[in-house]
Amino acid sequence: MRTVSNRYRKSLKNHKKNNIGLYRRTFVAGLFGTIIIFTNCTLALFLPVPLYVKILIMVPALFVPFLLIFNIKMLYAADIETKEKDALLYRVEQKKVTYLEHIIQNSNDIIFTVDREHYILKFNEGAQSYFGYTQEEVLGKPLTLLFESRRIASLIEKMKKTGSVINEVISAKTKEGNMMVLILNISRMNFEINNIDGYVLTAKDITEKKQLEDELRQKNEQLSLLAITDSLTGLYNLRHFYAEIKRELKRFRRKPDRALSLLLIDIDRFKELNDTEGHQMGDAVLHALAEIIQSCIREDIDSGYRYGGDEFVVMLPDTNKSQANVVAQRIRKQYMSFKFGNTDLSIGVTEAEAGDNEESIVKRADDAMYKRKRRGRGTVPVYINGARKRGGSVH
Repeated sequence: MRTVSNRYRKSLKNHKKNNIGLYRRTFVAGLFGTIIIFTNCTLALFLPVPLYVKILIMVPALFVPFLLIFNIKMLYAADIETKEKDALLYRVEQKKVTYLEHIIQNSNDIIFTVDREHYILKFNEGAQSYFGYTQEEVLGKPLTLLFESRRIASLIEKMKKTGSVINEVISAKTKEGNMMVLILNISRMNFEINNIDGYVLTAKDITEKKQLEDELRQKNEQLSLLAITDSLTGLYNLRHFYAEIKRELKRFRRKPDRALSLLLIDIDRFKELNDTEGHQMGDAVLHALAEIIQSCIREDIDSGYRYGGDEFVVMLPDTNKSQANVVAQRIRKQYMSFKFGNTDLSIGVTEAEAGDNEESIVKRADDAMYKRKRRGRGTVPVYINGARKRGGSVH
């Protein structure tokens, strides 16, 4: 549109320049002819010369009117040609403008224009269809009618700095108050003939695509979580435990001053409860213990795992043996308050040592747990640096 405007303005300028040239030449010719006629007539009247000489002097003056008539005709013809060319160019431009407006107005894409103060100037049928507003309802209204004010303002500022905004994701609000997700493009608009300056906004609705992407991401996250989660208890599974203990031991080896403790928990006489009360009761006990573990550890720092059967593991980063023993006693105290038959908890506590790998630290926690079973209830053995420390009573 800007190219057509420049051509039109250049054409008008050239035609005006040519016409000024013709006017000047006609004026000069008229002035020169007047001087010739006046001079020749004066000479013919006052010079004492024969008649034939006077006639010869007057003859050039006879051509002056014809020269003036010729210049006037040329000027008139040029003026007519200029007007015809201007009218033709104007019609061509108007047709192009109408054609472009027709394409924009009937496009299924969202297209609208705003002035420099961000007030809406045009609103095509695609925009009307998606937003639910008619053009009359939005003309002269601010962009904040459709978009969140800070977001759209930041995008326009970006366009001013970079020259355009391409494929930016933005939320928009329809007339009914529903939210859409759009891919938005913004570019500068400059129509020289109509002296309009502002911005053109084009957008595509990707709400459905975005919803599908979000659903797919959620499903992938759920699948990923299911792959590392025990379905009965909701704790992490054994596979995830070994992946995490390897990662924590690597961190421990890089920073040996950081403590890392492990709890290995087994439910005493669980098989007896399962056989007498049934599998449903057994499942309920496992689920209850999982919830107790979750309530007794730090969220997003510590982690609980179902090790298998009626055994559980708790990993406690940045926790020394004394702190881990407190956690173990807290877990057992809460469990015993439920009085699940004659069941009890045997908990082995150990702290990571230099040179540990996942097998060695788990074996040490396992040894502590089985020594607890052999020594009876009410204590929580703690193993550190190969030695066993008998915990205090929790009754």
